[in-house]
Amino acid sequence: MRVAPAVEQPWFHLVAGSQPAVLVVPGSMIFELGDDLFAALDRGEPDALAELRSYVKPARVESGELPPVTALSLNVAQACNMSCAYCYADEGRFGGAARLMDKDVAFRGIDTLITNAPGRSVTIGFIGGEPFLNRPLLHDCVDYARTTAARTGIAVRFSVTTNATLLRDDDIRLLRENRFAVTVSIDGGPSHNRQRRLHGSRESAAAVASGISPLLANPGGARVAARATVTRENLDVAERIARLKELGLWKPGWLRCEPARGPS
Repeated sequence: MRVAPAVEQPWFHLVAGSQPAVLVVPGSMIFELGDDLFAALDRGEPDALAELRSYVKPARVESGELPPVTALSLNVAQACNMSCAYCYADEGRFGGAARLMDKDVAFRGIDTLITNAPGRSVTIGFIGGEPFLNRPLLHDCVDYARTTAARTGIAVRFSVTTNATLLRDDDIRLLRENRFAVTVSIDGGPSHNRQRRLHGSRESAAAVASGISPLLANPGGARVAARATVTRENLDVAERIARLKELGLWKPGWLRCEPARGPS
């Protein structure tokens, strides 16, 4: 990987290869580049930098009123079964004790979201830690949200971010039948076992591949994406993408790379 000057341009990294690309740190986005724009960015030309910035300019609220809330993220498990080297969340505990969200808190959040989104579709995401450590609540929330939304004529969508090592047959059915957007935390290549350490003796890369393979083979209504973390220890993004392709984790828009937040 060719890296832009760290002092002058710390917000993006250029990735050389048969298809040149750029990793933009704010927003964790990857864009394919033409050869001319790649070379211009490599030289630090102002027009090229301005063009790249135009792609990642954050949306602004034009009026004084905020738009209605249509998405909710439920941190259902403040705990994780992995100990990743670059985890900024202290294995999901965020400096506190490991704990699981209870049903009352989750259902009140769902009620608030749906009540305040008349006539709109809403999205409920499940995050952690590792959300499937709180499997019963996750399943209950999907059933409750679907029932509640149906009474008010609102469409509800679901997403989950998971390391996939705990997925069971009933979880796979839940993801397929409820058209989940599934983001799998997987680095690809030899760095995965080194950076994403699983509690216990199993090899973490093999555990992820085993957990997600039934869904990749038959996704049903689910959409599966990979999220890889880039650290200074492994900047060979092209090799890692090739490893993810071998697993079946590759279609346009299926990969998101993000930089490690802090020392790796």
